[in-house]
Amino acid sequence: MRAALQQEQRLLPLPPCYYVDPFPTYRFKNYGMEEFFKHLIAIFREAANAKMAVRRMLEPISLPIRLSFFVRTLQLRRHIRLLERFSRVLAEDKAVVSFNNSDTNTIPPYYDWVLDKRLGRYAGLLLRQDRDAMAVD
Repeated sequence: MRAALQQEQRLLPLPPCYYVDPFPTYRFKNYGMEEFFKHLIAIFREAANAKMAVRRMLEPISLPIRLSFFVRTLQLRRHIRLLERFSRVLAEDKAVVSFNNSDTNTIPPYYDWVLDKRLGRYAGLLLRQDRDAMAVD
């Protein structure tokens, strides 16, 4: 599949260390990035809405399973916020838009910022040149 995506020029030139949510790793065939994220957020919102959560909690199943449904709903809402933030960046940050539209192969600073935030105090151990050296292609 990777070779097919490369041949269609749909694979984004990202080193594996950037393969984290919410970054897409390839271009979508039938949607632009903004439209894709808009639809994905709508689907996740439907799955995480209060009515669905209450319905799951009222199911005649064991309490631990119902609690797991509740925790999963909270996690999905957190993920929705993450996707919404990236969707706003897609709408506002020209470097991210250019990268995702194949206008440039330069990884946007926003990607580094998110990766550094995830790495926390260990971010200094993975310098930019080391990140670029991880490229698999």
